[in-house]
Amino acid sequence: MIHEPAVLLAHEVGAGKTAEMIIGVTELRRLGLIRKPAIVVPNHMLDQFAREWLQLYPNSRVLVARRDQLRGDQRRIFVSRCATGDWDGIVMSRSAFERIPLSPASQAAYMQRELDQMRQWLQASQRGAGLSVKWLQAALLRAEERLKTRLDSVKDPGIKCEATGAHGYKNLNTISNITDAAIEGSARATDLDMKIDYLRRRNGARVVTFATATPIANSVTEAHVMQRYLRPDLLQAAGVTAFDSWAATFGQVVTQVELAPEGGDSFRVKSRFARFRNVPEMLRMWHVFADVKTAADLNLPVPVLAERPGDHRRVPETVTVEPSDELIDYVADLGRRAEAIRSRAVSPSKDNMLKVSSDGRRTIEQKCEYKRDRRSRPDPEESYVVNLPRIFHVFSTASRIRPP
Repeated sequence: MIHEPAVLLAHEVGAGKTAEMIIGVTELRRLGLIRKPAIVVPNHMLDQFAREWLQLYPNSRVLVARRDQLRGDQRRIFVSRCATGDWDGIVMSRSAFERIPLSPASQAAYMQRELDQMRQWLQASQRGAGLSVKWLQAALLRAEERLKTRLDSVKDPGIKCEATGAHGYKNLNTISNITDAAIEGSARATDLDMKIDYLRRRNGARVVTFATATPIANSVTEAHVMQRYLRPDLLQAAGVTAFDSWAATFGQVVTQVELAPEGGDSFRVKSRFARFRNVPEMLRMWHVFADVKTAADLNLPVPVLAERPGDHRRVPETVTVEPSDELIDYVADLGRRAEAIRSRAVSPSKDNMLKVSSDGRRTIEQKCEYKRDRRSRPDPEESYVVNLPRIFHVFSTASRIRPP
């Protein structure tokens, strides 16, 4: 945090990222490298983070945006206190951070730069190189619509992020021809990128530090997103600012057979952007700003697994339960619904793959609820019935739980 202008602390759960962030910003402030640090945390961690800050530095002047300070006019008072107070740190929840917008002029300037970049890509595509022309034209129209919507969105009047002095952000808009790599972009991620961009243009490169245990969780695209947030200068220097250029250098499309989302006996061949290549070169760029510590690196203490009854090995045990006829029929119906969606025999407003996937995940919950409503006895083949005696035994023999 001291030697690099923007840092990713990609440390395993339990590594002490809270203390790292608190100690880091305190030291940066002591050295005069920053003036008024603001830390944005998940909503449920607000009180915990503030409490641990004062445990580490009891004499610190920390401003915490609590729930009762973020309602109505109280939010304006909080922003004023941010701007006028000499704070060692400001801690706010993610939702509070999102409710403090940039000025409309700053938002419009950011979105205009994004639109100009897309227009340049569109011109290159029309000359026969780069992204799909139709795809870019549609993306440009969507981006222009987002700009209008964002500038018209409801925010606190009179409150501007510029006046303050001051994770769930991975869905940053990413344009790509690669299947499953493009990201439409969420308002939360765009809001964060907009504010980082504003601070970087105003104050220089030292504007942000990220701390997360899952920098890359769902998609290879997230590696590029993290670097766009933290060190876009490195991407520009390497000539891979556009995602497809970065992907052609460091990514690989993998084709494999996988279970279809609807489950059952449905399989499909799917090509995904799911593997890295030229890894040494990519890591050389990545480790400029990212400090990665895995559980193996830290050797964190973890509970020892109990011995497995069969062979007394300390490894997980999988209990397989045969599905009931009702469950088999329900999953088969999910397959029929998915096939109708793929063949466009049903309107997306009536049924779509998201509904099918959600129904599949909720199968057991829905079935249990149905049984409770009908006051019927549970099927003895159900997994929760098969495992109930063992579950009770494990919890009743635990040190903190006793049987009634």
